[in-house]
Amino acid sequence: MFVRVVILIALCCVPAASLVVGQETAGPSWRFRFPESNAGETSSESQTDRVDVASLPPQPGYKKPSRIQVPSLADSQIVIPSEASSPSDNREFADREFADREFDDELEDNDAEARIADARLAANGNQDPYAILPTAFRNQITNFGGTFSSWLPFRRTGRFWVNPDYLYWSAEGMRTPALVTSSPSGTPRDQAAFLGGPDTTVLFGQQDLNGGWQSGYRITAGFALDPNLRWQLEGDYLKIFDRSESFSAASDDQVAPTNIIGRPFFDLINGRQTAQLISYEDVVSGRISVDAESKLSSFGLYGRGATCPTPGPCDVIAINSPLSMQIGRFDVLFGYRYANLRDSLVFAEDLRSLDVANPGSFQIRESFQTKNEFNGIELGMAYHGRWNRFTTELVAKVAAGNNKQTVQIDGYSDIVEAGFLERFPGGVLAQRTNIGEYKRNELAVLPQLTFNLGARVTRYVTLRAGYSLFYLSNVVRAGDQIDTDLNPNLFPPEQMPLVDSVLRPEFEFRETDFWAHGANFGADIRF
Repeated sequence: MFVRVVILIALCCVPAASLVVGQETAGPSWRFRFPESNAGETSSESQTDRVDVASLPPQPGYKKPSRIQVPSLADSQIVIPSEASSPSDNREFADREFADREFDDELEDNDAEARIADARLAANGNQDPYAILPTAFRNQITNFGGTFSSWLPFRRTGRFWVNPDYLYWSAEGMRTPALVTSSPSGTPRDQAAFLGGPDTTVLFGQQDLNGGWQSGYRITAGFALDPNLRWQLEGDYLKIFDRSESFSAASDDQVAPTNIIGRPFFDLINGRQTAQLISYEDVVSGRISVDAESKLSSFGLYGRGATCPTPGPCDVIAINSPLSMQIGRFDVLFGYRYANLRDSLVFAEDLRSLDVANPGSFQIRESFQTKNEFNGIELGMAYHGRWNRFTTELVAKVAAGNNKQTVQIDGYSDIVEAGFLERFPGGVLAQRTNIGEYKRNELAVLPQLTFNLGARVTRYVTLRAGYSLFYLSNVVRAGDQIDTDLNPNLFPPEQMPLVDSVLRPEFEFRETDFWAHGANFGADIRF
């Protein structure tokens, strides 16, 4: 009986002693090792032989436990080898520890960085696939209570970024009716310069103004709220350079004089097409200029959050992708969007009467201006993928909210007769019947789409090119607010200011949609 008790105590103590004696102290990996055989002991095994404890038969009186609980790798960082470690294992793990100590220097090589990032993604199941190796930052921000200097951009924490883009977009133009017409010399006065007349040509209008390809820029900047970049604040500002078109024609132009110039309209009193003459032989001489201008700007402020940090669907997509090394991230976007679209049409006429019986001069000024101010809530999804040095990005956003439409019509006429100047409200297309400022609110949507392809050139700079689409519904444009059905008796000075006269032109909100799309070229710069 005494012998059995001694054997039982020995069997319980030998494994525990083996764990303590076989524990490594050279590195932090905490490897379990089995004791090597002692040369002084009477054992048939050599020093390099291994002892498989699990294969030993149970001793008499020893009860095998029903369950052995092994600590998880994430909690204890314990590595249990399938075979006993050898001296070469010690050298291997010593080399790994030395490599970890030199990790910062290895990051200077872009290829090394990519390999390390992919290896970490495969080994660490709780790391955000989009994180830029937060443990490798030279000046990592670990909390929000650090010194002020830790927030400076040159600390290079990877949590600040700026994306400047040059835009080359094609925008929808502003539609207008025929604004200036002409006829050949010798055309009868009652047939001159009106639409549908013989040989009448449109000099300006009846087209989309300020359309076509234009330049602009977009700046996006952001900041990550946590080192793993899972929660981010981002803002962007977009501007299309002011687009403008100008036209002028004059009877006394030394380069290209035009003998017959008119502004066409439909005469509601007589029920026919006609024109207000700016230049006609022996009747009137003068010039006209038209300036059209359009402006577009927009900015947004929103938050971004990763929808599937690893392990999750993102990893499954990346693993099953033909690009098996691709790392992907899906974000949800939520925030605020503002947009401003403005148009203007300005007319200037300078006339001089050639009729000796009715001398005098006229100056007519008219303007049609529109403004759209959109304010709304924006939702969106963003995907960012990386494969070695190359990146892909797809951002789809849509904002819904209120568009405040404003239309302003103004005009006046200065008439000089016998040396006296007299000013009257109204001109040709702008009369007292439609002059004023008009406002209303309309529901509108503003979708945006951006697709980029990029190539990483340094650790912090990625060059990219892509396609963008911008759309805004229910907007008012200046050209659409022009009414060409007129009562000529209302031209200043009014000839028949009767209450029951036809009060035209009149104002009515006319809305349309606006779109712009094209290429963008820029960079992703991180600090």
